[in-house]
Amino acid sequence: MGIWDLPASEKDAVELLQGYGTIPNERTFKNSHKMKLYFGKQIFWKCNVEECNQHLGVRTGNWFEGSRISFVTAVRFIYCWCKELTSIKFCAEELVIADKTVIDWNNYMREICALEMDEKERKQIGDEGLIVEIDESLFVKRKNNTGRVLPQQWVFGGICRETKETFLVTVPNRSAVTLMEKICENIKEGSIIYSDCWKGYKTSELENAGFLHGTVNHKYNFVDPDTGVHTQHVAVDMEFAKAMYELQKKVNSSEVIVGWYATGADVTGHSVLIHDYYSREANNPIHLTVDTSLSEGSLTWKAFTSTSFGVPGKNTGTMFTPCKVEIVGYEPEFVGMKIAQQTKHNKQRSVEILPDLDMINNAIQNMLELSDVVIGYIDDVLANRKPADNSIGRTLMDIVQSIPQISPEQFQDMLNSNMKDLLMVVYLAQLTRSQLALHEKISFL
Repeated sequence: MGIWDLPASEKDAVELLQGYGTIPNERTFKNSHKMKLYFGKQIFWKCNVEECNQHLGVRTGNWFEGSRISFVTAVRFIYCWCKELTSIKFCAEELVIADKTVIDWNNYMREICALEMDEKERKQIGDEGLIVEIDESLFVKRKNNTGRVLPQQWVFGGICRETKETFLVTVPNRSAVTLMEKICENIKEGSIIYSDCWKGYKTSELENAGFLHGTVNHKYNFVDPDTGVHTQHVAVDMEFAKAMYELQKKVNSSEVIVGWYATGADVTGHSVLIHDYYSREANNPIHLTVDTSLSEGSLTWKAFTSTSFGVPGKNTGTMFTPCKVEIVGYEPEFVGMKIAQQTKHNKQRSVEILPDLDMINNAIQNMLELSDVVIGYIDDVLANRKPADNSIGRTLMDIVQSIPQISPEQFQDMLNSNMKDLLMVVYLAQLTRSQLALHEKISFL
């Protein structure tokens, strides 16, 4: 079916969906009366028995129950999804669908595919001389996208290039023993297996089991320049990445992509594939890795830029080059980080934010302690107990010169004025908080 063959009316769309079994061809009411489908401003099932005369919506009891978009739009979305044309921007312009609806329907379609793969009869894919691409992925989800991280799940799958047959299984880990067991269970002997260079895919063991094995090192190439091996069919959901980017642009249109980040100590096997997508959205994107496992004893950052290499006009590869990383943040962000760090000294892993006046008092006390350290250092240098350091002296001179030349009376007036402003802000904040609490209680009456 081509795009020009898609139904143009609700009646034609419903009849098409009935042909595929998505909407039933007939309905029977609970009293065993057969119902007839009526088309008009509303589409509904109706019992023509005079004493019954019951109505049921056409969406009741099938996949469309709870959905509000028209059947024509739904059929067109399904067609576009099969053609990988369901980005937020495309659906808004061509199908006139809201952003949230696009995301929901993309998820519905993925769920259908996942259920279909899970429920279909298990059989081996591939065959003598056929290519099967395999890959594994780790799925992690937070409950409602907040709070604690739910258990992680490794998923292993493959697709036959020629027959388009697939398999998808959950595995406890991606060790060589586990992956070898699943390969033998789901892929026919004699198949040609394409994978990345993960150490769990051992060529010798695969060849001993009757398979041919080709690999591509995603650290350097998306497609192997010598053999043409790739695993792009099972690697990344590009449409989902595009949808999320377009949704972010709706929130803040001034933001642009400068790169992407991943957790880990270094560039991984899938970095080139993901980097290829962001290269289309940004000029020379930055790839940032954040080592959350603390493998080097602390939280470390590394940044890379990509460089293409190879013979002009032939297959090329991608090389990641490290670049310098400097951590820059705003003052409120540093304050938030310092408060978060205080939780490590609390068994309950919680901390309360101090009132503004207490924070000012702590800041003054900290400044006095630092002043005592500086004065002690100066006294030691003058008494020849410590050698003089020119760099420290210049720094102290810069600090002294940065202090405004004002009298104590002027400083006291400035402090009192700022204190009045601070107290006014605190008062207004407390008043607003009380009004909100009162409004919340009244609304529940």
